[in-house]
Amino acid sequence: MKVLAVGPPAASGDSPTLNAIVTPGAPPLTTLKTVYPQQVAALGATLVSQSDVVVDGRPALRVSLKLPAGGRDLVSTQIIVPADGRTVIVSIANADPALLEQLVAAIVVPRR
Repeated sequence: MKVLAVGPPAASGDSPTLNAIVTPGAPPLTTLKTVYPQQVAALGATLVSQSDVVVDGRPALRVSLKLPAGGRDLVSTQIIVPADGRTVIVSIANADPALLEQLVAAIVVPRR
């Protein structure tokens, strides 16, 4: 996966960040929808929203959360795409809404 993100600082003054990982295994979305809120809570984060989306033509899960960090809340959006025996997770933080939507629309999950 190759990603290039360029954008201005968010309204908070923080620079946008994008992290992507690929893990082995592709659990069904129904499982992710049940397990993910528990994992978020275990981190001390708050689940803001969770919705089904389509990313690069594949069913995916979009999750927004708040995570306490340094006396304030870090707002992060994660796109979780289980496909072809692996799961692609893209986390985007501190992006203004327009940049966030551009980044989500640009995610490509290579076919095996």
